[in-house]
Amino acid sequence: RTVLRAFVEPSEVELPALDEAFLQSVTEAVEHNLENPDFSVDDLARQLLLNRKQVYRKIKALTDQGPKEYIRIIRLKRAAQLLKTHRYTVAEVTYKVGFQDLKNFRERFREFYGVSPSEFE
Repeated sequence: RTVLRAFVEPSEVELPALDEAFLQSVTEAVEHNLENPDFSVDDLARQLLLNRKQVYRKIKALTDQGPKEYIRIIRLKRAAQLLKTHRYTVAEVTYKVGFQDLKNFRERFREFYGVSPSEFE
């Protein structure tokens, strides 16, 4: 006898409100310190009133990224937004999003978006 099974995809996983609020707090803290190239995970933890390990575990669990990488992603996404305005040069954007080294910014941007900042549209 053959058993017929229907495969139904579960609905999308949604973040609980507290997790969403936590990530929003992280994003706001990073955005508030966007131009500060020295803004670190320790600074983020202090602003969130958590210790470094708690911040690491929570961000890693929610995003599958470490906090340092997550901060970089926020910086790169803001860089993309600024580049799309065509108001700033690549060098100006580099410093506006907290990178100190233009070469490093270009490498990270290409790594994340697959194109150089000057080619980004």
